[in-house]
Amino acid sequence: SLAFRYLTLTAHYRSKLNFTWESLQAAQNALSNLKDFIINLKNQPRSDVLIHSNKKIIDQFKKKFLSRINNDMEIPGAVALLWEVVKSEKLDKKTKYDLIIDFDKVLGLNLNKIKTEKIPAAVLKLTKERETYRQEKNFVKSDELRKKIESLGWLIDDSPSGPKLKRN
Repeated sequence: SLAFRYLTLTAHYRSKLNFTWESLQAAQNALSNLKDFIINLKNQPRSDVLIHSNKKIIDQFKKKFLSRINNDMEIPGAVALLWEVVKSEKLDKKTKYDLIIDFDKVLGLNLNKIKTEKIPAAVLKLTKERETYRQEKNFVKSDELRKKIESLGWLIDDSPSGPKLKRN
């Protein structure tokens, strides 16, 4: 499975891999988080992009990635760099996605095959309304809308960058 592949990518090929069911579960969790991140990138409208990535920063990430791969197949370092891209505040969403997919050509986690489900307009509208109530600190109405969104088959996760929807 891809979770096992991810687990093997976190250990250098010259090192022994300490396989445990817990480490496999941790790898699955990390891979799920990465997939959720990509789904959120794909679901967010491109108009939300507030900054444009600097070509110099992009080139630095690419050079670091190649340097790690070319340094005796330092794949764990390449995976760590992938997470730096995910967490970077210097990159816009499209650039993050493009870099992740580019890195995955080497890592082989099939991140380019992640499918997103179109969020129905009614769910998006309810999410916007709920966010307005939440900002007004009207948590009773906010919770009512959360339940309504969940009844439509969607989970809502409040994050610092705004609400994120996920199929239930």
